[in-house]
Amino acid sequence: LLSFTKVFQQLMEGYVEGDWKGRLDYTKSERIDKTFILEGLEKEEADVLYKVPLLGEGKEVFLYVLIEQQSTVDYSLAFRVLAYLVDVWRDIYKNTDKDLRRQKSFRLPAVFTIVLYNGDKSWTAALSVRELVEHGEILGNFIPNVLYHLIDIPRYDIAKLKQIGNSLAGIFLLEHQSKEGEFDVVLHESLDIIDKEDNYELWKSVVEWVIAKLRHEMPKQAGEMLKSIDFSKHTRKEIKSMLETMPKKMFTLGEQKGRQEGRQE
Repeated sequence: LLSFTKVFQQLMEGYVEGDWKGRLDYTKSERIDKTFILEGLEKEEADVLYKVPLLGEGKEVFLYVLIEQQSTVDYSLAFRVLAYLVDVWRDIYKNTDKDLRRQKSFRLPAVFTIVLYNGDKSWTAALSVRELVEHGEILGNFIPNVLYHLIDIPRYDIAKLKQIGNSLAGIFLLEHQSKEGEFDVVLHESLDIIDKEDNYELWKSVVEWVIAKLRHEMPKQAGEMLKSIDFSKHTRKEIKSMLETMPKKMFTLGEQKGRQEGRQE
């Protein structure tokens, strides 16, 4: 989903603070088709890197999004963020002309790191590398103090998500369902927000994410029901209606299965 520049812009504008965001020229942004995830962590993490020019300056900044797909808090993440940041800079340095690198005026570009987390427990890990260094205060500024910007999705304010009201907010809202305990209500609100998306390909990708979410959250029978959704045959309105009624159908199936098992017993 973050491969859509529109979604990436929604992430920056809705969930990152700072006046510097107004200097970003998203119309000329470029997604870098590389991953910097450490070997062996491909199932736990994913990443997206964008190069975005600054308006009227001829320079750019890099925006790095690390998606934590683990259900628990990783207390060493700040160290890996440092490793990924160095890898991004190393890659940029390696692909810069040697003569340019030798100039006194050469500077590495700024890199802003965002961590997306949607685990069950609140994020309590260190937000900077210095916090992970024992007695780091002794050496002060000689210890790197790399920070990352955390977005703890299930703990994000629901009222703000509804106020933002775009595709990404609809996705983040659905991540609150386990906390709220009213899956059908949250699903309906989320789909209402997502249905406002005017870009069909983006809308389709978001709905495919919702379908994957339903398969993960609901019993096995949901898989058969979701197979009936066909983007080539059904209209947006029909697909929305099918998804909205899914929890009710599953509840009915659960009751029927319960009665059947009771009779067998």
